[in-house]
Amino acid sequence: MNKIKVLYISHESKEIAGATLSLYNLIHSVEEWVEPVVLLDRKDVVYDFFQERGIPCLVFPFKRVLYNYGFIKRVLLSLPRLIRDSVSNDKCLQFVKNQLGSQGIDIIHSNSSAITVGEYLAKGLGVKHVWHVREFLDKDFRFHPFGGMDRLRKRINRADACIAITSQVAQHWNMTGANAHVIWDAVRKEEDVCAILPKEKYFLFCCASLSDSKGADTAVKAFCMSGLSQKGYSLKMVGNCTEGYKEKLVHIIRSFSDGMVENVEFLGYQKDVTPLMKRATAFLMCSQNEGLGRVTIEAMCYGCPVIARHSGGTVDYLKDRETGYFFTHDEQCASLMNEVSSMSAPTTIYAANEFFKLHFTEEVYGIQINCIYQELLSQQKYE
Repeated sequence: MNKIKVLYISHESKEIAGATLSLYNLIHSVEEWVEPVVLLDRKDVVYDFFQERGIPCLVFPFKRVLYNYGFIKRVLLSLPRLIRDSVSNDKCLQFVKNQLGSQGIDIIHSNSSAITVGEYLAKGLGVKHVWHVREFLDKDFRFHPFGGMDRLRKRINRADACIAITSQVAQHWNMTGANAHVIWDAVRKEEDVCAILPKEKYFLFCCASLSDSKGADTAVKAFCMSGLSQKGYSLKMVGNCTEGYKEKLVHIIRSFSDGMVENVEFLGYQKDVTPLMKRATAFLMCSQNEGLGRVTIEAMCYGCPVIARHSGGTVDYLKDRETGYFFTHDEQCASLMNEVSSMSAPTTIYAANEFFKLHFTEEVYGIQINCIYQELLSQQKYE
């Protein structure tokens, strides 16, 4: 069987965060049918990540469509920005043609709402465009696109296929047409699912970079409120953390008790959190507006009970007291930490394992993505 050629466009280059890991799982899940190439805006850690895994990459400094500054500056920069982006897109199209022209591309797959160059490349190459939307953009990262959210919504919805990672994300982007799909990301293969007991005496908080928007402050406050440090429990904080932000979190801890500081461990960025997931008493998902929550799903895979904020895309798949536990404020999170720590074998572990097998494995995901690709290519034949 001849494989189709898909050019994946990644908005991440300097940090291996959830979107990069999810893109890798996507590519791995469709390897039976797809010959992939990843387009990045620079050579950095994400380039190394894909190269080490045998996935070919192209590098061109394409531009993003975001800003995080005020109205006046946005207006002043709008025309220069439009000219710059137009020139950049033209150069990127020519670059891709020069690099892949002889091989041809069947589909362009944009891996984020933060980039629009995929739309331009697909039009210039005369191929189908899949736009994969993984974030709220304004609600979670406080970013906005040039031209406004409504304009970007219309552009995304004009794609040949647009994919949202949760129904909450789809709703935010008004994705309701026949070309719209809601598909939860794959996180692991089915063979990786496990549940190891007994658990060790620590709670786990994990994200690419610690911040208030990810709920790092909530995790620290809830742990301090729980009083579990007096019972020998600790809180392990995984993720990049600036010295300034770490000082803020330590100040919060000390406001409860100086002695509690030694019970909160800052482990920095970890390439593999699997060993920590498998043994943790519970995983804390405290993000304000998580598009999906990849690490939450990893916890479900590895038999780690999830205590999650009732917000964002998490409400799509986590069922309170069935596959995890929901909280709405810090005190409730602290109470649930005490509750879960007193259980020898939380029943949610096994329910979460089974739910993961049905919805989050690469085996299931690959079939879903390939069905979209094949549908697009069949349309192209008859146009």
